[in-house]
Amino acid sequence: MTPSELKLLFQKERGRAVGRSTLGNCLQVMGLSYKKRPRAPSPSAPLRQPPHRFNARTRRAANAQNPSRYPSDLTDAEWALLEPLLLPKSNRGRPRQYPVRRIVDALRYMSRTGRQWRYLPKDFPKWTIVAKIYYRWIKAGL
Repeated sequence: MTPSELKLLFQKERGRAVGRSTLGNCLQVMGLSYKKRPRAPSPSAPLRQPPHRFNARTRRAANAQNPSRYPSDLTDAEWALLEPLLLPKSNRGRPRQYPVRRIVDALRYMSRTGRQWRYLPKDFPKWTIVAKIYYRWIKAGL
């Protein structure tokens, strides 16, 4: 039986119009379902991309194997060399909003990819903050 025939049958029994979702719910309660007939792709329609295969489980597994998100990120050994130069000991001023290591990683990502400031990925601090700190460091001669 086709979905349209089922719909007519339900309409006769109920005495009113039955929607597609109601029909689907009734079939699900009975333990049935209907398959949609595959449509032939129209020649003008663009081809659909396959869905992205990363989900929460596979993303966690990938991050567990390689904790650095980007190839341009600093290694622990590189950060150990840079940290004393960028973080002088001081008790003055307010605490930093973002870790300096993430700022440096963002700057390395920018120089490696050649992207514009506004296209900095969301994994990094806001692009305005990264740009402000970059220009401050340039002005200070770092």
